[in-house]
Amino acid sequence: MNSGTIGINKSLPVESKSKWLLEKGSDGLLILENREFDITLTGITPAITFCGKHTPLTAWKNIIPNGDSVLYELPGEVSIKLTLRHKEQWTGVLCEIENLSDKNVSVDKVRVFDNCTIKSGTAFNRFLINGYAMCDFSNLSSEFGRHTSNSVAAFTDAGGSCALVLGFASLDDAFYNIEFKSDKQQIGHVSALCDREGIVLAAGERLVLPEFLIGAGQSMSALMSTYADVIVKNMGCRKAASPTGWCSWYYYYDTVTEDDIWTNIDYINKSPYKDQLKVIQIDDGWNLPYRDHKRVWGDWLPGGLFPKGMKHLADGIKKQGFIPGLWVAPFSVDSSSQLFKKHPDWLVQCDSGPVMQESVYALDLTRPCVLDFIRDTITRIFDQWGFEYVKIDFLYHATFQGKRFDPSQTTAAALRNGLKVIRSVAKDRFVLGCGSPLSPAVGLCDGMRIGYDVSSHWEFPVNTSIWPAGNFNIRAAAINAIWRQWMHAHWWQNDPDCLVVRDFGSEIERQIFQKHFKEIADVTSYGLSDDEAKCWAQLVWFLGGAVIVSENIEMLTKTRFDLLNSSCQPNLFPARWVDWYDDPDVAVLISRGTQTMIGLFNLGDEPTKMRIPKGKFGLGHTWTFRERISGEEFSGSGEIVNFPAMGPHCGKIWILA
Repeated sequence: MNSGTIGINKSLPVESKSKWLLEKGSDGLLILENREFDITLTGITPAITFCGKHTPLTAWKNIIPNGDSVLYELPGEVSIKLTLRHKEQWTGVLCEIENLSDKNVSVDKVRVFDNCTIKSGTAFNRFLINGYAMCDFSNLSSEFGRHTSNSVAAFTDAGGSCALVLGFASLDDAFYNIEFKSDKQQIGHVSALCDREGIVLAAGERLVLPEFLIGAGQSMSALMSTYADVIVKNMGCRKAASPTGWCSWYYYYDTVTEDDIWTNIDYINKSPYKDQLKVIQIDDGWNLPYRDHKRVWGDWLPGGLFPKGMKHLADGIKKQGFIPGLWVAPFSVDSSSQLFKKHPDWLVQCDSGPVMQESVYALDLTRPCVLDFIRDTITRIFDQWGFEYVKIDFLYHATFQGKRFDPSQTTAAALRNGLKVIRSVAKDRFVLGCGSPLSPAVGLCDGMRIGYDVSSHWEFPVNTSIWPAGNFNIRAAAINAIWRQWMHAHWWQNDPDCLVVRDFGSEIERQIFQKHFKEIADVTSYGLSDDEAKCWAQLVWFLGGAVIVSENIEMLTKTRFDLLNSSCQPNLFPARWVDWYDDPDVAVLISRGTQTMIGLFNLGDEPTKMRIPKGKFGLGHTWTFRERISGEEFSGSGEIVNFPAMGPHCGKIWILA
C-alpha cells in the first residue's frame, strides 16, 4: 500500500511532563483528565465523513490502543489514528487519516473529537466564540445552547478563576471549527472538525492534520495569548507598527473625488493631527467611470472621479508628507467589468457557469493566470502608481463554493495562495486585510480588520439572524474588537475599523442607508451621543491597534474635534482582558506600561456599577485613579475596587496615580 503522506504535521515541541492524564476505555473512548484544574474530557472518539458516509464510533470495526495512540479502522476503507503529545501546558492530539482502499475517496469532514463532554469543578458559563471571518460575530457568550467557534474556543467562569482552551495548532490549509452545546450542568456534544470540502484522498495516501491543542489554566486571557503565539510559530507573523491615518469611506462612501482628498489633506495639515495621521487612504469608488455607475470590480484602473490618475494622486500625497494608501477588492469581479466579459473562465464555476453570490463573482485563485493577474494589479498599485499602503477587501469572495481549476486545494489554501502573491509584491509595504476569513491570512497581512463596519449609528439592527449585534454600527464593531484583542500584536495589527465621532449623519451616509435599509433607516437616529463617541474613541485608542479617522474634519464640532485629537496616536501598551467576566455587556481591560490603566466599557443599554476584587489588577492596599479624558478621580482601599457608576454606551479609562 502506498505510504505517501499529504499535509504537514505542524506541532509544538515536546516539553516537560504533561498535567493531562490519559485513560483509555475498553469501548475505545478516551478520557483526558487535568487534576490541577479539575477538568475532564470524556467520550473522546474521532469520526469522518467521506464519500457522503458518516462514521461515528459505532461504525469502527477495529479499535486498537497502542501506548499513547489509538487506531480506529474500517478495514478496506479508512482508518484514523489519534496520538497524544504531552506538554507542560498543552496536550496535543495528532490525527492521521489513511485511505485503506484501492480507490480514491472524497473526504468531507474529519472530526478529531466527535461529541465528547467537558466536565469541570468550575462552572464554565462563559464561552469565547470566534467567528470565521471579519463580519462573523465574536464575543464572550453566557447563553446556553449550541455554538460554533472558528479555529479555537475558550471556556471560563464569570469570576475568571479557571479556563479551558481548545484549538488547532495551524490554520493555513483548511477551515477548522469547534462545535459544542452548553447547559447549566455541563458542556457536551464537543466536536473539533476539519472541513476538507470533499477533496480526494488517493488510494493508500495519508492525511495528517495539524495538532488539536487542549490547554487549561487560571487565566483565559493568558491562555489565548499563548495560543496566538502557537499559531505564529507555525504560520509566521508580520511586525509592522499600528497605522494611523485618514480614510474616505465613512463620510463619502463611493462618491469620493480627487478634490475631496485634497480638501481633507488641507484640513489635516492645519489641524493638531498633522504629525499624528500618517496614511491618506482612498477607499472604494476611485475606479468608477462616473458617479452612480455600476460597480466595476475587476477593472482596477482610475475612473472619472480621479481624472489625473492614481500616480498623480499618490505623488501629491507623498509631497504633502503623508503615506498614500489605496483600497482594492483583488479577488472580486462584477458583471459590468471588462474582466468579466473577457475572462469568465477565470471565475469560480458551477454547472451553469460562473458562481454568483451577493451580486458578485469570485476569481479562481487556483488558476496560474489569475495569480498573474493579481500580481500585475498589485504591482501597478505599488510600483507604478507609488502607493505604499494597500487595503485588500472582500477577501472572503475567494472562498465561494464551486468548481476550481485545481480541485486538490481547499478554499482556505486557495485564499492563502492569493495572499502570498500579494505579499510577495508588497515586500515591506503595508497590507491591510479586510472582509477576510481570518485564519488563512495569518503571517501574510500586516494589519487585519477584525470587526463590523462602523457608521454614525451606535446600533443598527440589520439582519440580526446572521449578525446578532447588527452591522454598520459602533456597538457591533466594539464587541468584535474587544473579543478578538488576543490576536493583536501576535498575528498582525488589529484594525477595529475607522474612528468615527460625529454627532450627525453625512448626506451620503443617509442616502446609502435609505437606499439599502429603508425600513430600519427611517426609525434609527444618526449621530453619536457624547458618551457613545467617547466610548468608541477611548476603546480604539486603548486597544492599541490601527487608528484611521473617517470624518470630514471641517464639519466636526470643537468637542468632537478635541476627542479625535486625544485618540489619534494608538496606546503603545495595548490592553488585554482582565479575567473578570461577570457582566457580558461590560468589558474590563488593563494596560501596563509606564502607568497602569484600567478600561471599563459598558456596551449595554443599562447603567452599571462595577465592583471587582483588587487582586485582578495587582493593586496595593490603597489606590487613586484619574479618568483619562474627564479628569474625574476616585480613591479606595480594601479588597474590592468600587468603580464609579457608568451609564450605558459608555467607556472610561482609569489611570492609576
